[in-house]
Amino acid sequence: MLEIADAKGNYYALTRDRIDACSLAERIRQDIDGALVVFEYIVQNNNQGKSVLCLEYECQEELAIQVFRN
Repeated sequence: MLEIADAKGNYYALTRDRIDACSLAERIRQDIDGALVVFEYIVQNNNQGKSVLCLEYECQEELAIQVFRN
């Protein structure tokens, strides 16, 4: 996993692993926060009659890292 935390307190990460929302919430939570909202989505188990086994997201890693750092 690649993690980037900047001077403004922003946190970015690229991972090939499952995202654990609870761990992520703990990682970014600060004492000044009043609330934390986590959005998770459940997809249908089929798409056009075929079983859905997983979701895949793609990015150009080098470009994403460059954008994160700017």
